[in-house]
Amino acid sequence: MPLLEVANLHAHYNYAPVLQGVSFAVDAGEIVSVFGRNGAGKTTALRTIMGWLRPSRGSITFEGRSIGGLSPDRIFRRGIAFVPEDRRIFPTLSVEENLSLGLFSRWRSSSAERRRQFDRVIHLFPRLGERRRQLGKTLSGGEQQMLAIGRALIGNPRLLLVDEPSEGLAPMIVNEIFESLSRMGNEGIGLLLVEQNVHRAATISNACYVMEKGRIVTHGIPSVVLRDEAVRRRLSV
Repeated sequence: MPLLEVANLHAHYNYAPVLQGVSFAVDAGEIVSVFGRNGAGKTTALRTIMGWLRPSRGSITFEGRSIGGLSPDRIFRRGIAFVPEDRRIFPTLSVEENLSLGLFSRWRSSSAERRRQFDRVIHLFPRLGERRRQLGKTLSGGEQQMLAIGRALIGNPRLLLVDEPSEGLAPMIVNEIFESLSRMGNEGIGLLLVEQNVHRAATISNACYVMEKGRIVTHGIPSVVLRDEAVRRRLSV
């Protein structure tokens, strides 16, 4: 049974259809990327899974239980975390305070367990440990992205949704972030990744889906999918 299964998903903004029968799955420890041009519906798919947009048809199942139509906070408590493209860190809070907000779903955990989760994030992103007292607004763009991912990860989700993690970042920082995402998959976390940097995302992904106009047009192993000239034209790569 997949960790996440999306079947025949439809969603609208007002009366305009955005998702039109989207289906895909993510297993535990699997990294799945969704590729497509701007406006293809990739971010909408993540927002719908996370409950920010209510599906008009289809099903979303997580760990064998339906989550379609649940509120974002209930979906988060089920074990899904979302890192949006705009990161949404708190600029006037320190790195440590931002990370602590990610622990609110684990308020029943012991202080030792919460400390282990904090140390896990710092081990994954050592820069955050070095800047733990700095305000979010003083961090570089790459460090803010690390903080956004770390805040999602610290709640110990089983599935992480990540929207455009490389957007606007220097290649060296992009590599650092993708290496960290790969390590998360190796630790058993499922990742659903929306990314314009197709080639870099393909190197860490077990599977990929290509979207166009709200539909999945092809899917498979990234190295195979990206050899298709028609797909390469669709993605402009």
